[in-house]
Amino acid sequence: MKKLVTRISVLVITAGVAVVVIMVMVARAQGPETKPYAEGQGAQATGRVENPTSQEMRPGEGLSGSSGTGRLSETGAADLLATNGLSVLYRFSGVADDGAQGSASRKIATSVHCTNIDNLNTAQVEVQVFDFSGTEVYTATMSLSPNRTKTASTQGTAVYFEDALLGGLPGTGTINQGSGRILSSNTNVICTAQVLDPLNVPPVFMSALEMFRQ
Repeated sequence: MKKLVTRISVLVITAGVAVVVIMVMVARAQGPETKPYAEGQGAQATGRVENPTSQEMRPGEGLSGSSGTGRLSETGAADLLATNGLSVLYRFSGVADDGAQGSASRKIATSVHCTNIDNLNTAQVEVQVFDFSGTEVYTATMSLSPNRTKTASTQGTAVYFEDALLGGLPGTGTINQGSGRILSSNTNVICTAQVLDPLNVPPVFMSALEMFRQ
């Protein structure tokens, strides 16, 4: 009886091994698993190639409401800081404006809010926004007394009271995908920024832009 059981066990084990071998051979013959997408597509992006012309930097850039050319390079930043005596506090990306200031059909703007949380000292704050190429810069300069909050926008909005318009009246030109930075004489300044619908209260949409402390 024991010999019969042993023989049956050996046959079962042998049959199982054979099934596994056959399955491996079939899998190899079929090749790798077919994916519902082309490998590598997730890491690709398409779009038009931009070749903006280079522009010289204008000395004294950064005065309230002025617009012109600038650079986000370290050399450009150093030139601006030397002029204004300010330090970069924040950088952010995703600035947008339709450039349709004054129109009843304008759709998108960017607002930046800064608060001086220092209880004693006034802060000089400069907001700068750049176009997609990083060359065209629009600025607004604000003086913030202790615990004061002020707003700078790329154009007038219905939901906020603008203390300053970036680029001056009526605001910036079109910015499809830009960036910005905030400079201050006092590190006790906190800031936020939003891309929003400029016409309605409440806005049809409002999306916060992440701030990166420098």
